[in-house]
Amino acid sequence: MNLGKRIRCMRQARGLTTAELAKRSRVTTGFISQLEHSRTVPSLQTLQRVAAVLNVPLTYFLIDEALQPQVVRQRERHIIHLGQSYHSPHEPQVSIRRSSQEAQDFCNSSTPLL
Repeated sequence: MNLGKRIRCMRQARGLTTAELAKRSRVTTGFISQLEHSRTVPSLQTLQRVAAVLNVPLTYFLIDEALQPQVVRQRERHIIHLGQSYHSPHEPQVSIRRSSQEAQDFCNSSTPLL
């Protein structure tokens, strides 16, 4: 959900009109409308005032819910061995465990997994 939709949803859940939210946040009704329709981007200071009026933390608007931590079960992990094919008996072998999704992402992009 984008910023504008989150603001509108929370405003409606709190039973506020755009005019009430605007007045309490010290912005114009037009600005709230533009925010809710994703036609403008507020300053952090303005977003903090809107969050305070809506009684939510600022992070509610800043953190993307799609980036939630995910649990990767051991059986779903893949071991990726790094280094040369020659392994010195004096150096430990390095392996990195990655999830199936991370392994697929690695195969589909040129970005190295770190």
